[in-house]
Amino acid sequence: MAKANNNSAMTEQASPVMLEVPCDYCGSEERETLLSGPDRLHHLPGRFTVVRCRSCGLIYTSPRPRAEDMGRYYPVDYSPHQKKMKRKESRWRRTKKALVRLILINFYGYPLGRRLAQPLRGALLPLAWIFRHRRRSWHFIPWTGQGRLLDFGCGAGGYIRQMAALGWKVEGLDLNSSAVEAARAAGLNVREGTLPGVKLVRDPSGEPASFDAVTMWQAIEHIPSPKQTLPEVYRLLAPGGVLAISLPIYDSLPARRFGADWFSLDLPRHLTHFTRDTLIWYVKDAGFEIVLVKSYRRPSCWRKSYGYLAQHTGRWRHRALSRSRIVSGLMSHWARLLDSEGQAILLAKKPL
Repeated sequence: MAKANNNSAMTEQASPVMLEVPCDYCGSEERETLLSGPDRLHHLPGRFTVVRCRSCGLIYTSPRPRAEDMGRYYPVDYSPHQKKMKRKESRWRRTKKALVRLILINFYGYPLGRRLAQPLRGALLPLAWIFRHRRRSWHFIPWTGQGRLLDFGCGAGGYIRQMAALGWKVEGLDLNSSAVEAARAAGLNVREGTLPGVKLVRDPSGEPASFDAVTMWQAIEHIPSPKQTLPEVYRLLAPGGVLAISLPIYDSLPARRFGADWFSLDLPRHLTHFTRDTLIWYVKDAGFEIVLVKSYRRPSCWRKSYGYLAQHTGRWRHRALSRSRIVSGLMSHWARLLDSEGQAILLAKKPL
């Protein structure tokens, strides 16, 4: 059972109610402390502890703010909830979009036009290979079924707007009311809430909604109970449907290098700190078949982690590394070659 624990170092008005929670995966209350730290991103009050379950090894934040207090740790300037400014359409950007469109039609099954003849498709293969291995390309999931997509934790809807332009029938879900309002103002179909909780129905019949793909980009680590959420995602997917998750990985090179200064730790917003094994346990237990688990490059996290480390140590070397795109890029490449970068993507399918 969760136990209340108030932080006496803060004033009564500023202090959230903190809860000690058992392991979400196995229910054990036996744990060991790994590290603790403050809110480094927004400097909001509190100090938060990362623990590891002694029974199953799940790593999670406890104590943590109770659900009704978590909203204050997502202030109005929280980046994923901001509406992104449209970039100017340069000639190069238009050319790149046209090439991406060709690759999606010919290699990802997108119904955006006629496929090229085989010799021309062969000439396009090197570009398709480069595209497939670029970090930002992971978000272009293969076309599945009728193209019905739910983005869980959609923020202001930037991703579903992009996917709608590529032919997907999109819907979004997010807990933050400001982000939901911004998405709706842009004409997107976004619901406020989480899973389980929100009842998604197929208009106008009222039957339960069904999707061909569910995406959870940098979202699953924010969920209080993945054990409750993932079976609900499974239920919403049509047979053969795809689940795509991106997330920080705790058993990674940058997590070991930076410890409490790791940018992707993001306390207290990240409630579960997944390793590859614990992520796979959760997804398999929900009924999915694993297709792929792979780390990907994110050099900016190295720079920002060195920035946190510089605040901690005051050393000029760490400040210099926090500004170096070359060094952070090389480190990210090195970690990726070892398949130990701090970010990973998982693709899974619901069996037919």
